[in-house]
Amino acid sequence: MVEAIYQVYNALQDNYKELSRVKYWSNKRLTWDGIALELKVSKRQAMRWRDEIIHATVEVLGWR
Repeated sequence: MVEAIYQVYNALQDNYKELSRVKYWSNKRLTWDGIALELKVSKRQAMRWRDEIIHATVEVLGWR
């Protein structure tokens, strides 16, 4: 599973990588509103990016 996450992360565009860093690897505990504000996108856009990252990871894992 870790390898799948690394594989997907390394293939992400920079804005998706930043979302991953802010949401999952930062010491900041932000809400989706806070994440969106930090990334300068809408809350819905940030959540769409998250969904795309999750779907890509599921594909790499073969869970679909």
